[in-house]
Amino acid sequence: MKKPDASHIKRWITALVLFPLLIVLVLSAANWFFALFICAVCCIALYEYYRIALHVSGTSFFTVIPMAGCATGAAIVLAAIWGRLDIICVLISCLFIFSGAGALSQYKRRPDAMNRVVMQVIAMVYLALPLAF
Repeated sequence: MKKPDASHIKRWITALVLFPLLIVLVLSAANWFFALFICAVCCIALYEYYRIALHVSGTSFFTVIPMAGCATGAAIVLAAIWGRLDIICVLISCLFIFSGAGALSQYKRRPDAMNRVVMQVIAMVYLALPLAF
């Protein structure tokens, strides 16, 4: 039988410790505090996604694509809380357009630039939208 690695065990322990705190937060927190908590969860989840999908880590997270994704993800969560689906559509469209324009300018130096745009949009659909609703 294969022995689990330390990071896997650490994630399980963290989940077991934080789960009761999450239940208390969901049941007793004010709406605005819960919204900020979901925004923070969205940013953490996007950081993990970018670290895996785009091989971004450390200070390279503070570049345009990951930071734009994090800001857009938090804005999508807030727009969903306000019930503004039109703002969500505009945010995703603007992110796609600006990421695409940035990728076109970098295409000569980075042939995988368009792949990064696709990963950016997938991050919003895969992480930010489900967290928002």
